[in-house]
Amino acid sequence: MTLQEIINDRKMLKEDIWFDIEDLKTELDVYHLDINYTKLKEQKQLRCYDYVNWQCTDTYVGGVLYFLDDEFVFATWQSARKSGVNYYWKDKESVIKVKKYLESISDQNEDDYFNRFEFIEEQEYSKDDALGITQNFSSQVVDNFVIHKDTNSFCKVIKQYNGWNKEKFGDCEIYFITIQFPNKEIKTVKMSEILIPYKNVTKLHFQQINFDHFIYYQSPKLREKIGQFDSKKYDIHTASDLVDVYEGRKEVPWYIEEAVIDFLERTKVGE
Repeated sequence: MTLQEIINDRKMLKEDIWFDIEDLKTELDVYHLDINYTKLKEQKQLRCYDYVNWQCTDTYVGGVLYFLDDEFVFATWQSARKSGVNYYWKDKESVIKVKKYLESISDQNEDDYFNRFEFIEEQEYSKDDALGITQNFSSQVVDNFVIHKDTNSFCKVIKQYNGWNKEKFGDCEIYFITIQFPNKEIKTVKMSEILIPYKNVTKLHFQQINFDHFIYYQSPKLREKIGQFDSKKYDIHTASDLVDVYEGRKEVPWYIEEAVIDFLERTKVGE
């Protein structure tokens, strides 16, 4: 017997009075719809018929045919109790018809649909926020550099802690981090004293960076080569000057340009 013959003889099949409308909503990617089940039951426009089934443990599984307004639209197949339901659609038009039907029996209007999304307020786009975020635990820091809030310094991470021992710092070790300041001072501070910088902060927002900091974050080999470079001659001193090099507004030797581009494009700068 062919599938078409089964579809044509559906009146010989037993109509199933229940089907999983929530699973169908997921299949059609309209899971947000608030279906009016009274309308669904009373209208009887969407109907289904089992054409073969069997019992798997405590659940009936098998094949089901679905009709909308007496027209075949899709079939489902479930091979076992813990298996998902597979959908097989007649054609694209059937997908559209069933989707529109579910929307027609939904109690949800357009406003209800959009109320489930959280939108960015207009003022948030121009809000001058901090250069990064705070984090509670030292072991959660993944970047090589952090910002020390009180001094607004871009500091290298030297050591992180993940223990709960209180003997060393007077509180749990995990709340502390050891960092190196631009002047090479190494200090252990509380996590509440630092910021984890946004990924573009080195390029656009961290205004304390100057040419000396830039040199400090380079490899020793490149640092020696850069040491022969006369920054005064090329008028490079501040973070803005470095950005000018990056964006091509200042001409410098190629090795300086490459180092600047590499420096500003990385969050994990230095070694």
